[in-house]
Amino acid sequence: MSLDELANELDTSPTYLSKKFKKELGLPLFEYIIRYRIERSLESLKKCDIPIGEVALKAGFEDQAYYARAFKRIMNTTPSKWRLSHKNSTK
Repeated sequence: MSLDELANELDTSPTYLSKKFKKELGLPLFEYIIRYRIERSLESLKKCDIPIGEVALKAGFEDQAYYARAFKRIMNTTPSKWRLSHKNSTK
């Protein structure tokens, strides 16, 4: 969903929505969405039988390379390394 589509659904302008979101949560809307998707992917990563590309798709990323870059930026490690260090975790 694009910023324009979301703003339209909320009956507001994209500029207002973007500024309001950043003011209230301290980060841009799409950064929030990326972080949410990364967090959502962690449970799937713990399941070692699911390929990382599939984990990325399930979390809403169309591009596995972009998922890996975003994951590394946010989690300070790669999805593969994170998986290895959390494979026995039952959180």
